[in-house]
Amino acid sequence: MAAATQNAAEYFADLSLWVAPAFRQLTEFQSPVCTIPFSFGQKFTVPTTAIDDNNDILRLFKCPTGSFIWDWRSSPSDLDTGTALVYSIVATDDADTIKLTLVSGSTKGQAGTASDRIADAAVGAYVGGYWISMKATTAAGTPVAGTLSCAWQLSQGVINRASTNRKVRQDDWAA
Repeated sequence: MAAATQNAAEYFADLSLWVAPAFRQLTEFQSPVCTIPFSFGQKFTVPTTAIDDNNDILRLFKCPTGSFIWDWRSSPSDLDTGTALVYSIVATDDADTIKLTLVSGSTKGQAGTASDRIADAAVGAYVGGYWISMKATTAAGTPVAGTLSCAWQLSQGVINRASTNRKVRQDDWAA
């Protein structure tokens, strides 16, 4: 079977329908050189057809235009009764061309015991209009339908990254 693209929208409403209004309300109170991250979370269904072939892509949600990503964490259930599944979390355009890699080479879906975190290089990157997707780089040996629990932070507007010498993560904001 050839690699396939599936939209999680088959299972969930397009998150941009409720994310965009929240961003519009939030950005009314922002300066054009500073943005405030807005946190979201969702548990996505991962069907076996999304992980049974190399390069299968499961589109999770589409980011609103003008958004930047600041954090990503995801925890899968056991999606492979074997030990073959390797996946990445990527930002793709509508043609499934990878524009940004958030998580690369994760084996967490082999046992569903740990979580993944955004790559440092992706913190603060522009993701407006892109799909955040799960890509099976190595198909599951024995795929099992499961879930991918995710938490992420997006901001909307202009980013002035020149004003700081380091990237900011959620852990930096903790008291």
